Amino acid sequence: MQQAAQLVSQKVLQAVDSPLLPFNHIGLDGRYGDAARIVQEMQTPPFFAESKLIVVSHAPFFAAKKATRKGEDAEVESEESNETPASEQFSAVFKNPTPGVVTVFQADSVNMRLSLSMLAKKHGAVYNFSAVKRNEAVQDAQFLLREALQERGLTMPPAAQQKFLGLIGIDEKAPFVRKLLQELDKLAAFKGYKGAIKAEDIDLLISRSAEAKVFDVTDALSGRDAQKALLALQQLWQDGEEPLMVLSMLSRHFRQLLLGKELLVAGFCPDDAAAKLGGHPFVTGKIVQAARAFNVPELKSYLHSCFEIDHAAKTGQGEPVLGMEMLIVRACKKY
Repeated sequence: MQQAAQLVSQKVLQAVDSPLLPFNHIGLDGRYGDAARIVQEMQTPPFFAESKLIVVSHAPFFAAKKATRKGEDAEVESEESNETPASEQFSAVFKNPTPGVVTVFQADSVNMRLSLSMLAKKHGAVYNFSAVKRNEAVQDAQFLLREALQERGLTMPPAAQQKFLGLIGIDEKAPFVRKLLQELDKLAAFKGYKGAIKAEDIDLLISRSAEAKVFDVTDALSGRDAQKALLALQQLWQDGEEPLMVLSMLSRHFRQLLLGKELLVAGFCPDDAAAKLGGHPFVTGKIVQAARAFNVPELKSYLHSCFEIDHAAKTGQGEPVLGMEMLIVRACKKY
């Protein structure tokens, strides 16, 4: 969320002269500032500039409070009406915003049934940064990439976008915005901030994510090439990746391969199976393609081995690096 606010700040205030920034970049804390103070700031035009940005952190105005009502035998918890004390104060300025004034509310909780939340969505935009599901994180990344390309005056074909996001590694449990923008800026500088970014540019410049490197391990496993798989694993250690984190990614990857294989066995075509996995097309396409080289029992066996390695490491009964290396050797010796 903070990174998104920084992007908005850069875009809104890019034309504001430095001496005027303190007058046109206002930060307020919703926990301490009352609604009337915020509304007053929203109604005040930019100070000798074309634009002004107000950022309200910890905004409590979009979350319904719980109230209790007494029944005959016990108290019953219920939500208040969809009106909050701030609704009336913000309503007019939401409907008729002051020209040049942009307000960003950062809220820990939002109830979209509240009239104020609905007004914000109707006259502005509401973004959810929790991204608790992988496909939501992917959609956010795709939107951010398109916006960032447009801001930098660049284009990138759809296939190249898929490759770029696949190599960056979109994880709903870890921040990816900073890495995405840093890598895009690297490409933009390489292209002189003009023209199209092609797949070969990405291959040349983009550092691969740990998730992408885990593909190297499983790709080698699918070819029963123990030496290549062990070298790919060794590369992860050399890059400073934590063994238990790699084990977690490897386990997750085997789980995705198993889901992909089961979909193929169930009669889904590769494209439909990839869509069912619900991730980025570049990644899910590779997963389904790789899944064809395995069978269901062996993928279940790999998953079980990952669980055993994790349990042994966390109980002091085994070393995760050795456990993963032995898993690779056993998997490749079976065939």
